[in-house]
Amino acid sequence: MTVAISMGSAQFTPPENTISLGILGDGTRALDFNTFGSIIDTELGLFDANGILLAQNDDINGTLQSQIVTPLGLPNGTYYLAAGQFETIFEDGFFVIGPIGGVFTLTYGGGQTTGGTIGAGGVVWFSFEIGPETEPEPEVLSLSGVELNRNRLTISWQTDKGGSYQVQRSTDLQSWTDVGSLRTGN
Repeated sequence: MTVAISMGSAQFTPPENTISLGILGDGTRALDFNTFGSIIDTELGLFDANGILLAQNDDINGTLQSQIVTPLGLPNGTYYLAAGQFETIFEDGFFVIGPIGGVFTLTYGGGQTTGGTIGAGGVVWFSFEIGPETEPEPEVLSLSGVELNRNRLTISWQTDKGGSYQVQRSTDLQSWTDVGSLRTGN
């Protein structure tokens, strides 16, 4: 079975109470969403942030499970994935209606899994982001000791074993110069 992906321009209000799957890439690789570990007959629908139905899938490869694989070059933004069971209807505008009940497993992002029970709306909503992965915020260090003894300054702080630390100095808090060598936490 072939899954078609299309793009549109209408805008609707995204579903509330989505389960965030986080940032799943920058669009340079295809993403595989599937329900292969589920017991029930599942269906999946993929929507863009404007509520346009990009893809849907019922049975894949002769099974009762569903799979959507995104194309390369998926634009940056937020996307919504709706998981339901057989006879779920997906339409533009985040319109999804289907039978209540049933436990499913969703596999995504190269082997991560989540899942749930299909509740009153007949669907479980997930959201994910495509975009540059952000660098983690640098950890703020607290000094545990500062001692001046005979023109020698000793600075102490809590370290992580194996972590790298570089002491720096500045006269204007804009330009920084390394002081001493790179130190390894113990």
